[in-house]
Amino acid sequence: MAVASSYVSFATAGRMATARSTAYRLLWIIGCGLSMGSGIWSMHFIAMLAMEAPFQISYAFSITALSLLVAIICSSLAFLLMNRGAGSRAVTAAASLLLGVGATSIHYIGMAAMKVPEVIYAQPEAVLFSGMAAVFTSFCALSLFAQMKPTPLCSDTVTRLLAAILMGGGIALMHFIAMGSATLVAAAVPLTPVASDMNLIISIVIIVFFIQVVGVVTLLMDETIMAKEKIIELEKQFMQAQKMEAIGTLVGGIAHDFNNMLAGIAGNLYLAKRKVNNSPEAIEKLLKAEELADHASEMIKQLLTLARTDDIEQETFSLTQYSDKTFKLAKVSIPRRIACNSRICSDELYINGNKTQIQQLVINMTNNARDALLDVEQPEITCSLSLFAADEAFRSKYPGLKTDQLARLSIIDNGKGIPESNLNTIFEPFFTTKAVGHGTGLGLSMA
Repeated sequence: MAVASSYVSFATAGRMATARSTAYRLLWIIGCGLSMGSGIWSMHFIAMLAMEAPFQISYAFSITALSLLVAIICSSLAFLLMNRGAGSRAVTAAASLLLGVGATSIHYIGMAAMKVPEVIYAQPEAVLFSGMAAVFTSFCALSLFAQMKPTPLCSDTVTRLLAAILMGGGIALMHFIAMGSATLVAAAVPLTPVASDMNLIISIVIIVFFIQVVGVVTLLMDETIMAKEKIIELEKQFMQAQKMEAIGTLVGGIAHDFNNMLAGIAGNLYLAKRKVNNSPEAIEKLLKAEELADHASEMIKQLLTLARTDDIEQETFSLTQYSDKTFKLAKVSIPRRIACNSRICSDELYINGNKTQIQQLVINMTNNARDALLDVEQPEITCSLSLFAADEAFRSKYPGLKTDQLARLSIIDNGKGIPESNLNTIFEPFFTTKAVGHGTGLGLSMA
């Protein structure tokens, strides 16, 4: 019973990292506490059937219920610590201490619930030794659990089963160490032997079995929901890929033709300027036309980049140095009223990427930040680069991640932010909330 409940608990606890919200995460933690706590609790009372005594045993209901409550609370708090600690040895040790001491307390509270005609004494050293055994095996089991990934119920079976055997076996070991050192002493006032309360034992088994079944069914239902959500997400990605491919093909053809026409326009503007040297007004108009042609040329470059389907050349370079230079270049287009701050880390962070795309990313994001600060008092834009260590939640979101050491480049402004209704579409080509003539909708899609 202890091993089975431990297995279900560890499988349930794996869902804490992938929970959709804090409320769901809290429900999974409570579920872990119910499964583990009821398993430890039931093991004690079932194991008492193996006790050979010259009298029959029954239990006080209130104290028995208290022992169950302690089991659930200690187990829930232990898994809450494991969820917050993200694999830290210190947190694992603290959770093991809580779980081990809790399991030992449950045993002695359960002993106090016994109605027997003799007094049961426990040797202090046995209490300490049994508690140490529970803490040590809990630490071993939770250390294995910390290495597990939030996989389906029937996956990662060997590691999960080993952790469950350590956990369940350790709790059973604690129980029999404590019971082996117990001493029976005749009560000062003789008590009438009581009838064995087998109904309580049977009820405990049924309740705990029901809790474990509910846990397994909940896990399977959650896996089904996650699988459906994954299918929906893959379908959306496939549709997006098809849409991008169609847009790329269309845009590529138009951009090439338009680029050729634009080259002709720029050439004729240059020749026209040479013919009207004596007309400042005409030259001013031609310069304005040239400026617009240059702007159109930049748009064509973005369109051609969007339409390009061949592999982009990548190289290894220092993002620390390059992002600093790029942000200095991007600041040229920022009005003086906007404060520009640079928080580039001193460590050399090397990445494998394309310098041109990184430059375009920083410039596009900086320009977006500039436009978001039009009506803001004391506007600020900050370029930040730091080392980022991927946690369990980040790895589960990006399962293809090959390393935990990442570079985090951020462009931050103190504008009002993006409306939540637009978050799902901001990276789509040609989507923009800016007025006509003030945005192409390619900035974020290129980034």
